[in-house]
Amino acid sequence: MKFTRYLLAVPLASALIALAGAGKAEAIVVTFDAGVGFPLSYTESGLTVISLFPASAGHLHMGDTNLDGSPDLYNHGSGCCSSPYEFTYSGGVFTLVSVMLHPFFGVPSDPTTITSSLGVSVLLPGVAVPTLTFFPAGFSGTSFLWDAEDPDFFGDAIIDDLTFTPGGAAIPEPGTMLLLGSGLTGLALRRRRRNR
Repeated sequence: MKFTRYLLAVPLASALIALAGAGKAEAIVVTFDAGVGFPLSYTESGLTVISLFPASAGHLHMGDTNLDGSPDLYNHGSGCCSSPYEFTYSGGVFTLVSVMLHPFFGVPSDPTTITSSLGVSVLLPGVAVPTLTFFPAGFSGTSFLWDAEDPDFFGDAIIDDLTFTPGGAAIPEPGTMLLLGSGLTGLALRRRRRNR
């Protein structure tokens, strides 16, 4: 009888430890401060950015594009030489948390689209002043595509201080919490019956 209790306790303890660890992934901020000019790629803190326009012939636009004294990453449409940009992380799956959006040389930036490798898209708004923008919870993937030509082919946008966490969504899904709660309730009822 005691042995059965221990068998039930081991998976329960494992689930509780896993849930306790959820949400503790360390946030990483990519500042783009080491980027300058028109490189083919840029890597900082394990995050690599490349231009996919057209198949390996494009380049990135890096430097103090918004004239605030700090380098940033600029992306533009119009079928020239830049968009789209692809972000990948050396650790595999990662979750985007937030990004600072900036106007373009004092002119409001345009809305742009960022899409995860899982096919989920988020519209980054155009801004007239620097604006911290948060991604939806669990916006994860093995890569992300930032397209300045969607929704406006002639779009211009600047980002800085891109924050992400390694791994998938850090918050347990409601289904996981429901499953754990059901298991705990079942164990409590079983114990109560035995004590009678």
